[in-house]
Amino acid sequence: MVATTGTISLILHVTAAVILVGPQILMFLAVVPSTWLIEDNEALRRAVLRVVAGRFGMLSVLAIAVLVITGV
Repeated sequence: MVATTGTISLILHVTAAVILVGPQILMFLAVVPSTWLIEDNEALRRAVLRVVAGRFGMLSVLAIAVLVITGV
């Protein structure tokens, strides 16, 4: 079976969509509630969220770029 360019583009597009949405769900359901366990130090809680959100942000930028390229 030979994969066409359209099939490869569709696979990349769906994969990028999953990579874009998946970390947002993880942030909402796991990362933010886990930071609630840091009760003593508000600055530490914000620093942890800033680092994690920044790394998810880099992944999101890459996923959006792939979505735009494969969507065109």
